[in-house]
Amino acid sequence: MATIAKVTHVAPDIDPDGFPLFPPLAGGREVPITARSLPRVVAGLTTGVLTARSEDVVAEVVFVDGQPVDGLALRSGRRVTGPDALDEIADVPVERVSFRELPPDLAGVIGSYFLPTELRDFPVARVVPDAFVRSLARPDARGCVLVRAGPEIGLVFLAAGEVVVALRPDAGRIGGLEEVAELLANPEARLWARLGTLPEGIADLRARPPAKEPALIGPLPEVTREPPSEPSFPRPGPPPRPVLALADQALEQILEGIRQRLGRHSAKVEHLFLEAPQTDEGLRSAAEAVRGLRIRLVSPATLDGIADDAMAILGRKTGS
Repeated sequence: MATIAKVTHVAPDIDPDGFPLFPPLAGGREVPITARSLPRVVAGLTTGVLTARSEDVVAEVVFVDGQPVDGLALRSGRRVTGPDALDEIADVPVERVSFRELPPDLAGVIGSYFLPTELRDFPVARVVPDAFVRSLARPDARGCVLVRAGPEIGLVFLAAGEVVVALRPDAGRIGGLEEVAELLANPEARLWARLGTLPEGIADLRARPPAKEPALIGPLPEVTREPPSEPSFPRPGPPPRPVLALADQALEQILEGIRQRLGRHSAKVEHLFLEAPQTDEGLRSAAEAVRGLRIRLVSPATLDGIADDAMAILGRKTGS
């Protein structure tokens, strides 16, 4: 769920706590932007952060497996957090955006940097640092602990009761809590903690171990090595649903046009045509329904163009 709030006026690129507006990163790699429109850029993203800067907006949106999961956008005195930060950059020219691929374990929690600050400028000398940081990790919560020791900072990301990942941007290191041990050992270090609830449906944001290859133990059961007593043939499937040849050809052309315009987003429109009656009238009704859709980063003009193209294809097939 997105959060919108007024922005306190601070120095450019610095948040009210005095840290960089966006999380300083370690690991990952910059990916060149080659698409010519923002929807096509978004359609081709994997796991990482998309950054946009223009005269009107500055934003960072976190993607996991091609889906926006978190982010922050500042526009005209408004602060928008959550996946809806993506909507705030719809008018940013593609040459003003960049994308950095990140390891999945980091990308899954980096959005906690944008949570509200619940603990501010706390002296590390008053606690046992490691134990205190771990105590902030609640089973139903997530968070980001920021450590500052002089000019150096460290970030510790928490989720589902555990330390997920820690990083030292200045040293380019990423790993466990040991990565910030030197900072925590500094008696002059200070702590900030940004905490919030764990997003629904996410129980564990740690990196998943690689799947193991299945292994065969011992010989196969004897029955699998005996030749069948009778030849076996695959059972025929159900007969295909009959469709009108002209409507079938028109549908293929319509779907191809949708894929060319929308890329990965095409499934959100294709289903209208695939589930419609495969007749001229049914496909025309689906085309009109496209005009009423609202899809993130797809303008109404693009949807109208898809509907107009579909109607034109259907008109050519029927000769009307």
